Amino acid sequence: MPDDPFASCTTPVDLIRALNTLGTKSVHVGVFDTDAILREKTVSLKKAEKIIRNGHRLSNVVYEWDIGERTFSGGAFADEAAEVDPASGRIYPFAQDSAWILADFVGPHADVSPRNIARAQLRRAEAMGFGIRAAFEYEFFLFEETPETLRDKNYRNLRCFAPGNWSYSALTPAHENDFLSGLLQTIRTAGIEVDAFHTELGPGCLEAPLFAREGLRAPDDAAMFKTIAKAYALKHGKMATFMAKWSDRWPGQSAHLHISLFRLDSGEPIFGEPDHREQPGQHMRAFLGGLVSYLPELLVMCAHTVNAYRRMVPDAWAPTFASWGIENRSCAARAILQPPESARIEFRVPAADSNPYLAFAACLGAGLTGIERQMEPPPPVEGDAYRGQVANDCKFPRNLLEAAEKFRSSRQARELFGDHFVDWFAGTREWEDEVFRRHVSDLDVRRYFEAV
Repeated sequence: MPDDPFASCTTPVDLIRALNTLGTKSVHVGVFDTDAILREKTVSLKKAEKIIRNGHRLSNVVYEWDIGERTFSGGAFADEAAEVDPASGRIYPFAQDSAWILADFVGPHADVSPRNIARAQLRRAEAMGFGIRAAFEYEFFLFEETPETLRDKNYRNLRCFAPGNWSYSALTPAHENDFLSGLLQTIRTAGIEVDAFHTELGPGCLEAPLFAREGLRAPDDAAMFKTIAKAYALKHGKMATFMAKWSDRWPGQSAHLHISLFRLDSGEPIFGEPDHREQPGQHMRAFLGGLVSYLPELLVMCAHTVNAYRRMVPDAWAPTFASWGIENRSCAARAILQPPESARIEFRVPAADSNPYLAFAACLGAGLTGIERQMEPPPPVEGDAYRGQVANDCKFPRNLLEAAEKFRSSRQARELFGDHFVDWFAGTREWEDEVFRRHVSDLDVRRYFEAV
């Protein structure tokens, strides 16, 4: 891992000292919104020190509007108190002598903040004696387009980056080395380590599994990675998209989450039990039991756009129901048992456009409940999970509206995340669904205009 000047920061004093040691002149103070878009202000070091000591104030509209910045309802949209997380500091990779820090609301909107939702599940794990180690891996597409050309073309007939690309290609990284190595270096500058990097299926498709980190740093790295990749592409006359499915010609894009537990008192891994090299041990089985059982109710936290449900179709490298299997990539949860010290669960449901804090919280929350209640998972799926019968209680909601309604009525979701968050988030997703139901698509016209 690269040296992280903020790694030991636990207090406001620590963070201020680190910023001064680095010779920081400007600081980007950000809050991640519902869709994991970073909303930030750039301030001087002097003002940043004041914010770190006394708190930040930001309009709470960031949790009262949709991805198109249309507000859900009227309101004052007042400034609300937020508190800087001393452990969130990073070097800002796009300017000299600059840094990033993250804040979270502590007022009325504190319990709908996705980052706070994830933090609450981490505290729950800590109370159970567990630490969490996790990492996201992202698939995304690059285009030889700009915001101007995208609009000029009305988002059609787009020019792909590396049009001759294929999965695990040796040619694309060689031909595009300057751009791709620059991207990786920019990501490293911000304290994010990419564990591997390779091409994926489709023109301009790349995959970047991130290095495993402990606690909140894992979803922080994920959210920052997406921000940096999109910004770096823009600076080089390109565009990156993390849409769940941008074209019906190619499989959708994922944000698989690798997660494992360890004992806080000893550092001993929980999932890598020596006597269970061929089958999951007690803790992994119980975690899987909770995850598979509650996944249909929590699906909307991992697939929260209309587009995300276009990804979860048979034979498209995405799960279609709550399932698990040993080293089975057609399942929702893949149990990886070897080597024991790296035993983990790969949660394959989240789409690339999902909010990593919410996907992380859903997976961890369900899994911890499974451990608390010693839940047994159903039998593992062997072979192709797309074939065969699926029990009704394992079926996924078919679209965003069904997922939001299932989430709203879920007792387990309310126990895990609170009534306020469940009602608020379900409402935002019902709003998103309504936006699409009001829209007449190209397919509507092509399918019905002449025939009816």
